[in-house]
Amino acid sequence: MMSATKMAFLMVMTALGLVTVPICTWAAQDTLPSYLEQEQVPTTKYHLTARPWLPMGEENYLDVVEGIARWLGQQEDPQIPGRILEPFGSPYPSDYPQIVRGTLPLSVAILYISGRAKDLLDLAIRVMDYETNWAAERAALNDDPRGLLFSDRQVAAFEALSSISAIPSSKLDFWRSNLFVPTKLLSQIMSVGGSPNSYCYRMLGEWSRYRMGLAYDHSSVVNAIESQSVKNQWLDGSRGQRNLIVSTRWNLYRDLLTVPDSLSTEAAGRFQLLLLTHSGYDGPSAEEIRSATERGTHAMMFLQSPVGETPPNGRTDNQLWVDAENAAAMELMAEQTANRGNSWLAGQFRRAAMLTLSSQNIGRFKRGDGSYFVTKNHFDPRLRVSYQGSEGLGPNADLMVHAAEAYQMRKTNISEHPAPSEIGGYAINLDGAQAAAFANAGGMMLQVNTRGEVSNPFLDEPDYDNTTPLGVVRFGRIGWDTRLGPGDGQQNWTRDEGISFAPTFFEDGDWTRLASVPRQYQGTFSVQFAHPLLVRCAVVYSSPDRSFRNEFILTPDGIVSITTSSGGTWGMTVPLLTNDGAETLKASFGGRIARTSFPSGRDEQNFIALNPSASLEDGGATMRSPYGYLWPVRVRTSDGENRIFIYPRNGGDPSAEAVQDSFVYNSPTDFSSVVGRVSGNLYVGRTSAGGVGDSIDLSGDGTPDVTFSATCGFILQLRNGRVTNVETDRNITAKIGGRTYHLLAYTPTPTSGR
Repeated sequence: MMSATKMAFLMVMTALGLVTVPICTWAAQDTLPSYLEQEQVPTTKYHLTARPWLPMGEENYLDVVEGIARWLGQQEDPQIPGRILEPFGSPYPSDYPQIVRGTLPLSVAILYISGRAKDLLDLAIRVMDYETNWAAERAALNDDPRGLLFSDRQVAAFEALSSISAIPSSKLDFWRSNLFVPTKLLSQIMSVGGSPNSYCYRMLGEWSRYRMGLAYDHSSVVNAIESQSVKNQWLDGSRGQRNLIVSTRWNLYRDLLTVPDSLSTEAAGRFQLLLLTHSGYDGPSAEEIRSATERGTHAMMFLQSPVGETPPNGRTDNQLWVDAENAAAMELMAEQTANRGNSWLAGQFRRAAMLTLSSQNIGRFKRGDGSYFVTKNHFDPRLRVSYQGSEGLGPNADLMVHAAEAYQMRKTNISEHPAPSEIGGYAINLDGAQAAAFANAGGMMLQVNTRGEVSNPFLDEPDYDNTTPLGVVRFGRIGWDTRLGPGDGQQNWTRDEGISFAPTFFEDGDWTRLASVPRQYQGTFSVQFAHPLLVRCAVVYSSPDRSFRNEFILTPDGIVSITTSSGGTWGMTVPLLTNDGAETLKASFGGRIARTSFPSGRDEQNFIALNPSASLEDGGATMRSPYGYLWPVRVRTSDGENRIFIYPRNGGDPSAEAVQDSFVYNSPTDFSSVVGRVSGNLYVGRTSAGGVGDSIDLSGDGTPDVTFSATCGFILQLRNGRVTNVETDRNITAKIGGRTYHLLAYTPTPTSGR
């Protein structure tokens, strides 16, 4: 839900035809491994992980739902039964519901049906009374077009509550009457101005209203969804919903309201369309909608961090409800994929959903009263850090209902399998309009933005502080606190100051970070090699005056960054998280290492300067990002290459000093340290080894310990230096520990080393 000012702005922009769809562009090079070039969806065919992997087991979705539902119940208006008040100050009119209608009744109904929180049913009934009556009054008066929007959760709540025998039929009749809408209003509902994804909510809501027998006939609602005569619906030329998802490279929904497009609000449009096609919609475009939304949901698994975070960028980025919405979509896809007989992919969808709603991700941001911080920090909610001017209560309701929907989607027991972000082996470039790329090796990932936001899209919103900085905005690792990554960069209000992991240069007597000049620089992403244990990719930042090339070599242990420049005095900015709103972190630099960690945690992020001549400097004042304050540290060297090892470590890993002291760098294809080594297209680490070749030396004595009958891609899992499992990308014969194994492509095989 957005503020009244922003909604009015969008209504005007849409009416004037100023919300349009730029031409879709992307790099010609396919940035998946060559053996996957013909795949219809992003995928990695390997099954083995670089690090030991365990299923999560039980989900806790309803714990999230019940905690928020009880907190919302405490906010009920004592004067108006069923009206939930905003405790942190609402941007909405006094007579306007302050949470999305239907979210609380639907969530409580799901809790009740599951045998939980039955004492909250009376609250749900009061809220349903108030909200449906409010909507009916607005429809009758026809004086506020916003009152006609976002009916989808109300109708879903009616459907769920109708199955509870404790609710009298007279109450159901009252709600049914309130939810009725005459057919003559359908065209108005579908054409009222709003954000692009608001039309997706309407398409789902009005189809559900028809499906529940609350309004319309079949032909009227299908025509309203499909017709070119109704603004912004599926086939409406350049502005139609079809063009916002079918035409994009990975079928990710285009939000259009920020440039580049938001990768967060993307979920809102895609999920509503996914629900539409899986709730029986049978119009002419049903199959096209289903195919696009399912493929987009599949692609999103590859863009998540290894702990389940939705990628940042644009409006609503780093808000928890978006993570929960993606989790609900993935739970739906887990069931659908299992029904189609693909148990492995179904298990990946389930795992991805569970990661998103786990203690590793949203669980870090739970408050003591059952509610959650809206964004991924611990600042006082009244500060609304990265709330994009939004309220604090509405996003909690959205988080609650999407977690409830995720639970509702789980119909069967599906065994978890490692999510793509836990396996790695890919580097994916998005559309030019979304301007981001992702790479992952063995659960070590990065996100780089190839364009930055050059102007604030909501100048009428003084609290709007969601941004898209140029440069690397996220480093993440499986089993690690990605907040330290950093989890995101930041830009200021006027977009002339920013912070990310990116070059910085000296000009006109001062240092300028690349994220501060998005008008001058753009990036071009490329990939040179991709395997689950080793990925090589690069981004070239160019302007008329100079260029920088930042090469990345990803391994499961960390990332080697190698940057060169076309000239001038320059360095690299490494962002250190210093405060998340509740804790001051242990952030420091010295001895060619910049590091940060939470005082109460065992995880640490380290940026190790590999050049012996390197120096580290204070890069200026901190900037407040969605995760907390980021301190720019500048890394300089007199060498032509600026080399940095990004090393996220747990408490049991070798220290940053041990890695630095042991690090031997000869070239991008030849380096080693105490945590692992790379030689050509081969990697050897503590718990895994592999790459592409016909043999590999695990012990480092110059003699191959594993040989293959031909060159192949392969993964070896290790325990105490011994091979325990092997997987190859083709049928082949291997010799391991004196034994011969006849291996089938992409079939993990245990060895005698177990």
